[in-house]
Amino acid sequence: MPRGTLLRDLVAGLVVSLMAISFYVSCAALLFQGPLAIYLAQGVGMSLTGGALMSLAAFRTSSMPLASMGPEPATVPILGAITAAVAAGCTAAAALPTVVTALCVAGFLIGLGWYTLGRKRAGDLVRYIPYPVIGGFLSAVGWLMVSGGAAVSKGASLTPAALLGMARQGPPAQLLVGVAVALLIWGSTLRFKHTLLIPGLIVSSCLAVHAGLWWAGLDPATARAAGWLMPAFGVIMPPSPLQPAFFTAVDCGVLAAQSGLIAVSVAVSVIGLLLAESSLEVAFDTRADFNADLKLLGLVNIALAPLGGLQGGVSVSRSLANREAGAAGRLAGAVNGTACLAVMAVGGPVLALIPKPVLGGLLMFLGLSILKVWLFDGRKRLSRGDYAVVVVILLLTIAFGYLQAVIAGVVICCFDFAVSSARVGAVRRIFSRNEWPGSVERAAAEVLLLRASGERVRVVELQGTLFFGSIRRLGTELEALMTRTQAPLDLLVLDFHRVPAMDSSAAQALARVLKVAAAQQVRLAYSGASPRVRAVLRANGALPPGGPAEHEDVAAALAAWEDALLQAAQQQLPRDPLQAWLAEEMGSPERAQDLLARLERITLQPGDVLFRQGEGADALYLVEQGRLSVFLGGEGAEHRIRTVQAGATVGEMGLYREGGRSATVRAEVASAVLRVSKAGLDAIERESPGLAIGLHRLFVRLLASRLEHANAHARAQAA
Repeated sequence: MPRGTLLRDLVAGLVVSLMAISFYVSCAALLFQGPLAIYLAQGVGMSLTGGALMSLAAFRTSSMPLASMGPEPATVPILGAITAAVAAGCTAAAALPTVVTALCVAGFLIGLGWYTLGRKRAGDLVRYIPYPVIGGFLSAVGWLMVSGGAAVSKGASLTPAALLGMARQGPPAQLLVGVAVALLIWGSTLRFKHTLLIPGLIVSSCLAVHAGLWWAGLDPATARAAGWLMPAFGVIMPPSPLQPAFFTAVDCGVLAAQSGLIAVSVAVSVIGLLLAESSLEVAFDTRADFNADLKLLGLVNIALAPLGGLQGGVSVSRSLANREAGAAGRLAGAVNGTACLAVMAVGGPVLALIPKPVLGGLLMFLGLSILKVWLFDGRKRLSRGDYAVVVVILLLTIAFGYLQAVIAGVVICCFDFAVSSARVGAVRRIFSRNEWPGSVERAAAEVLLLRASGERVRVVELQGTLFFGSIRRLGTELEALMTRTQAPLDLLVLDFHRVPAMDSSAAQALARVLKVAAAQQVRLAYSGASPRVRAVLRANGALPPGGPAEHEDVAAALAAWEDALLQAAQQQLPRDPLQAWLAEEMGSPERAQDLLARLERITLQPGDVLFRQGEGADALYLVEQGRLSVFLGGEGAEHRIRTVQAGATVGEMGLYREGGRSATVRAEVASAVLRVSKAGLDAIERESPGLAIGLHRLFVRLLASRLEHANAHARAQAA
């Protein structure tokens, strides 16, 4: 590493270490306050252990070299709520073992959750959480950080009784100093941008408080007893939850009662980590490997649990400070981890001189920063409804607690999803058979018969997840479609191709539609339904035995209807569809016979190829008997695009373009075709000009029909 880079990383590491250690000590003061204050040294040890191990582990393997790892603001307030609840419910003897065990269990589950998400490559899941719900959660975290910082400054929890007492007698001096420190850092960072600003303000605030204590005549021991300074520390080490004495002293009932908050800490930690990495992606103009970092940090947190270390992640503020301080490589992370270890070994006397109001002010500043981003700035980028969600979650946190607010946020999230999905609508489009470009080309008489009945067939393309919010309007639309008096329906096709899932209420509504269809004598058919959707339909009576016919897609459903209709109308159709069509097109049966006598007859067995894609094209073919299939693609990759029945034509584009064939045509069954070649057409023009003129008119109509069919197919695909 170049000497200049080494020096910059070293300086940046020292600057960030001062910020990080100050925050780690503040976190410990937030977690271990009130009855737990006597264990603050152990709490500081847990926090510094987490910072040291996270920084050293990320030193070589993080996907973002400048990212600063360690305990971070997103989950600390939730962990603080856990420690406060444990302290209130435990005896004095069980308090420390139960608190440490709760923190280690939360850290282990957070690590396990992160590692599992990374292993499953699910790091982008946070993008599926509605933005206002995330804003509400993090605004609540900001409020908890502010209130926790106020409690650290005062030296005890801000209970309703304590707040009432302050309202009568005035706030204590420690709280006023903490608020002043928070506002000083807040105002300074708004006006000035410098890497050393926050570390300088922390040091100067500590010196100013000590100067004030000296001026008031308070020595360190007296100031410590009055709640101004941290307790006296020796060697700072975290308590190991693996001590045998802990197992017997843990209050399992109180620990189990925190399962809800522990689950909340896991959820909030995932949101906080992924949002932090997303923010640093933008700030550093680089690409983070979310899944790799989730696995790395997950494993570190799992390892921290038996060591008694505090859970940690990525800090946005310290990462940005690392870059602004001039860091160019990974060394700053190693410096941060080493500094934490050094403070644990020899820094106890120095930490004992840190004023609590300064630590509380730092926490309040961080909480205000979070509130500014998600609550105040959110008014500019969120709609009124989305911003109301943020405010509601924050107010619920203040009034009832974070767990209740998170539950309400999840309910709001589900309700918002249901309403939004219902607004989209379950119906993508509705069209008749005549608006569908069929994949089967038939004789002219059959086409006319199908077109006359086509308006009695409707296809309803469904979309999205069908559930209770969207199905009610769908049921009403389908019943109105089937009960109309003009052009009553013969067939209703419900296409599920764009429906990934549905719930029981939607399937039950379709079961009612099935009954209406039976009463109105409308045949119902399903197409494109996945096995998952079919299972729900079957379980709720919407797909009974012998019920609606099932088809692979819309084309198959309509082709089945067409075949059934033509089979029933056999007596109305000509026996020789090709000759009947030519007689009508050429003006008389005699001219049709004259034309047929001049054409070359070709017989095909099943599987025989009439022509292949890419071959030269100089003829068209009239299908006299049988059925042909048209394929696109080369050998081994062919797919059928349409079927040609007796009485239809194929290859007419090649007669005039004289280019390469655009598709391959193969006989499905034994067939016979009549070939009209370019040479044969020239002979007809010489020998029978009148017949040639009629034939050219026929070809022009065929080309126009083919272009119309292609345009209709393109419109259907675009829709």
